[in-house]
Amino acid sequence: MEKERRAARTGRGTGAAFAALAVVTALAAGGLTACQETSGPNGGPEPARTEFTDPDQPVEVLEGETFTLVLEENPSTGFVWKTVDPAPDPAVAAPAGDRFESDNPELDGIGGTRYLHFDAVGEGETLIVLQRSRDTEPTGDELTFEVTVGAATG
Repeated sequence: MEKERRAARTGRGTGAAFAALAVVTALAAGGLTACQETSGPNGGPEPARTEFTDPDQPVEVLEGETFTLVLEENPSTGFVWKTVDPAPDPAVAAPAGDRFESDNPELDGIGGTRYLHFDAVGEGETLIVLQRSRDTEPTGDELTFEVTVGAATG
């Protein structure tokens, strides 16, 4: 019994105490890791990406998020979706690029999907007006998305 008391005072002993300490340390480290968020630009949390396809539905996002308007398109015809006037309020939503994904990249002339990305830069409301056109030849196809950016919670 005296040997066990001495081992407990000096930190040496059967190894059970060390094993318990190792388990507690591992659990604590694992818990901290699980609570950490992926870091995005400027050290903040990684912004969520949200896609919207229906101009009849409001686009509601939080400040700092990147959102995407998703539209069917066939650029082989020369007609593509573009932002037109009135431009969105740059204090609310800023263009962040676009990309096209073919439904079948193996075939020429196949349609696909246009992804128009925007950053929600500040609280407020704005409209994003899109038109399908070929250079200076508009088709008359026009869509308007109503965008509301709310305050980020943190």
